[in-house]
Amino acid sequence: MKKIKLDKEEQEILNAYEFGEFKSVMTDERKTLIEHTAAETFKKNKRISHKAILIRKGGRKL
Repeated sequence: MKKIKLDKEEQEILNAYEFGEFKSVMTDERKTLIEHTAAETFKKNKRISHKAILIRKGGRKL
């Protein structure tokens, strides 16, 4: 496995995690927001992909 070089802050976070000192501060409200944002992003990408296919097949420009 390739060794990844971490900066000082990243190494501190990794060390805290490995020693069981890292505590997540993720709230239910924040988690819900992130899930909603991810779902909406996927929907937008799907529409864009669909338009790109139509443009390629029909030779039309929007």
